[in-house]
Amino acid sequence: MRHVSGSTSADSGSGGLNLQAHNAGLTGPNAATNNAAITKIKYREQGVDELLQLKLHQAIADVDVVPPGSTIVLATGDGNVGQFNEDGFLGPVRTALKRGWKVELYAWEDGLSRAWRREFGENSEWGKKGLFRIIPLEQFATSLVDAAGW
Repeated sequence: MRHVSGSTSADSGSGGLNLQAHNAGLTGPNAATNNAAITKIKYREQGVDELLQLKLHQAIADVDVVPPGSTIVLATGDGNVGQFNEDGFLGPVRTALKRGWKVELYAWEDGLSRAWRREFGENSEWGKKGLFRIIPLEQFATSLVDAAGW
């Protein structure tokens, strides 16, 4: 099992019940079809993440001299490794910090991987220098989410 962006899912090769499907009430005779759909969505999301990671690496590499105060703003809590990128989003952030960028990570506290705080948090080299900071999205919740119909 692994934790994926605030939800728990079984790895595709586990042979176990997909907990996303179970939690969504997608069990019973159509569970296999529903599980396949959820797995397809999961891999599509993974592909989007890996494309964004690649583009972020390319953008960082394209800048020879980082202008003072330059900041990368990233909105994700995902600390997952990728199929083709072992570091996930942590890799391009690590590269950016080493090259002199500041990084602001916007994320929901419940969806934030511990890997971010462990490697880049307040007590890390980057956190102490003020080059990396986490901005919780909860403070913007009323502007981001309309819960009137819930």
